Amino acid sequence: MLMLYPCMIAFTLAARYTKYGLLIPTPNWLTTSQEALWFTGICFGAVSLIHIFLVVYITLKGPRESPRMSRVFAWFAPMTFWFGTCAYFFVFTILARYGVAWQEWVLFGAFALGLFFVTAVLICVAVSLAKVVDAPPAQVPVEGGPGQGNQ
Repeated sequence: MLMLYPCMIAFTLAARYTKYGLLIPTPNWLTTSQEALWFTGICFGAVSLIHIFLVVYITLKGPRESPRMSRVFAWFAPMTFWFGTCAYFFVFTILARYGVAWQEWVLFGAFALGLFFVTAVLICVAVSLAKVVDAPPAQVPVEGGPGQGNQ
C-alpha cells in the first residue's frame, strides 16, 4: 500500500497534465465539464482512501515489533502526511493551463478539510487508546525475589 500512494499520485498528475496542460485548448477548456469534475473527484477519492489506510496503519496498528510512538511523533507524522496529501490536491487543481473551475476548488477544500478531520480523529483515538507513550515504564520490584523466602 505504501508504494501505491506515490504511484497513484504520479499517474493522476500525469493524466491531469496531459489532458489540461499540454494539449491545444478548445472553447470550453476550463475544467467545468462533468467529465473533468468526475475525474477530479475519483482521483482525490482514491488518494484519500490510501491516505486514510496509511494513517490508520501509522497511528493505530504500526509495524510489528516496532517501538511505540512518542506523543510528539504521534501528532507530527500523520499531520505531515496530511500536509503532503493536501499539497498533491493543490498541485492537481492548479495543473490546468487555461483556468480552474470554482467547483474544483470546492472539491479541493472539501477533501482537504475532510482528511484533516479524519487524521485528527485517528490521532486522538491513538492517544486515547494508549498507542503512544510519554516515557518508558518504571521498573517495579518483584516481591518474593532471592533472599525473601517464597511463600
